[in-house]
Amino acid sequence: MRHAVCVTQNQARATLERMEEDGQLPDTIAVPFVRCRPQEDAQVVLCRLGLGHPRPALFLSGGARKIAPEHRALAAECLRGVAQAATRLGMALVSGGTNCGVMASLGEACASLPRPPPLIGVLPSGIVARRGAAILERHHSHFLLIEGGDWGVESGWLSRLAAALTKGQHPCLGLLINGGRIARRDLSAALEQGLTVWAMEGSGRLADGLAQHRQGSAAPDPQLQALAAAANLSFLPATLRARAMEQRILKHFRRS
Repeated sequence: MRHAVCVTQNQARATLERMEEDGQLPDTIAVPFVRCRPQEDAQVVLCRLGLGHPRPALFLSGGARKIAPEHRALAAECLRGVAQAATRLGMALVSGGTNCGVMASLGEACASLPRPPPLIGVLPSGIVARRGAAILERHHSHFLLIEGGDWGVESGWLSRLAAALTKGQHPCLGLLINGGRIARRDLSAALEQGLTVWAMEGSGRLADGLAQHRQGSAAPDPQLQALAAAANLSFLPATLRARAMEQRILKHFRRS
């Protein structure tokens, strides 16, 4: 793996533009990253990241800057339980990797532990090139930069990477908290893969819209109706405390 260290946004942009393989991201601490094409094989990417060993995995999709403060607080409590369960299970976590919303809450939850689990951020390389390293959540241990200039090019990679981490030998779980347009794409890809996804009802926006469609209490949206009807989508209350969330995850993974 090649490495580069940058301290300014201009340097970060220049580094990312000329980088063809692997390197190291500019941040308060340098962490490994890999840049790849959207069609690249996920197992190859994991080997390049140094994460080729099979393990349980959980991916998080959800609200970033548009999540309301009260929903961010619920997410933070829930994600403390996710991080604790990940440590106990030897699980890797995958998220959108940005320094806001549920991704930041997950990073903070992992950082509070004596032995944080691997936490991989997935986002478009063009976003990092334009905005610099400040967009990256600093507690993520690895980053995967999907070649492309805008949000959406990375859609499907959260679930792809999480499933690849298991190598078919361990369970894989998705978690939706809040969420908008990009989270809807992430969810659609995960459900099409046949992966189990938990949506946190009461966390706002997409998650609540899905719950309302499952209950038949929302104005019909054909796409949301189809997603909400998926047998591999379940709902949990967003008010779950950290300990309760941890126990739910441990039970699910140990039973699978």
